[in-house]
Amino acid sequence: MKTNRFLPALLSGTIAMAVVCLAALPVAYAQPDDCPCAGAGGPAAHVDQRVRHLTDRLGLDAAQASRIRAVLEETARRAEAVHALPRGPEKRQARWDLRTRTHARVRAVLTPAQAARFDELRAERRRHRRGGRSGRGDV
Repeated sequence: MKTNRFLPALLSGTIAMAVVCLAALPVAYAQPDDCPCAGAGGPAAHVDQRVRHLTDRLGLDAAQASRIRAVLEETARRAEAVHALPRGPEKRQARWDLRTRTHARVRAVLTPAQAARFDELRAERRRHRRGGRSGRGDV
């Protein structure tokens, strides 16, 4: 039987390429430096960003912003526990429950007009996030 002399070169090139690709994964999936969740700010920076966003978009008064900040801070603490769960249906359900509860608690602080606008913003976000992917909700 004749041996292909190019096979070892092909295999070593393929292995080298796989090593390069695997080495690049942490860089490809790293959060950008300007991400509010990255660095020392952590979840608190994300809460600040969300409160500012909702204040701008919904016209929250100071009392509403304060109540929503408390809801989002509690959610951030609970999200850390959910994040520690192993992958699987329990984690997905826990994330869904936390998200649903948070949205309901935020909505309870809002006026009827603000609640309607909040629902519109969530629908826009779902459409934007789906971007061709099916089965993804408001993440």
